[in-house]
Amino acid sequence: MFGADGYVHGVLDGIRAARAFAPAAVDPAAPIGMWGYSGGAQATAIAAQAHSTYAPELPLTGVALGGIVADLEATMSGFSGGIAGGGTVVGLVGLNRSYPDADVARYLNESGRAMLAASRTDCLLDAALAYPLLDAAALEAWPGSITNNPELSEVVRRASPLFRPGAPGVPVLVYHAVADETGSPHQLGSGSRRRTSTRCSR
Repeated sequence: MFGADGYVHGVLDGIRAARAFAPAAVDPAAPIGMWGYSGGAQATAIAAQAHSTYAPELPLTGVALGGIVADLEATMSGFSGGIAGGGTVVGLVGLNRSYPDADVARYLNESGRAMLAASRTDCLLDAALAYPLLDAAALEAWPGSITNNPELSEVVRRASPLFRPGAPGVPVLVYHAVADETGSPHQLGSGSRRRTSTRCSR
């Protein structure tokens, strides 16, 4: 995971580089489709929202987003206290890595900082097994430092497609498992539906 601007540059500049790579012989008129799942869907969604302003020369024709975490804050809240409560730790690791200037670790107590350090290479399953039923409040440096903190919320929203500007100008397929086995299916699915509804209204 990396900063939202990095998503834009990484995805769209990557497509630019592939088209410019002479040995690949990509036809400049060839239609472009973008697809991503989970974290990849975050990157794809943010890139699609920025396409018209950052890379309008790319002939984008369609986007597919699977398992998108449109609202990272709601998703992390959904993990908290659940069977995959460790997902909260993975989310904090990603934020800390993506936005080092935000110093996410300062919002954590000693136990939380230890988990952050120990989970730097974890995937969701690793963290879920390591910290089942973990409540985010147990990681807080002070009451509300994670669960009710406008400063941290601002950082989380910067990584969430739902709160990023712009809307794709091409058809978008959004798909999500109804019976998601981790976190809160309601939170995960509702964020995806809210993002779709918001983009359709623009």
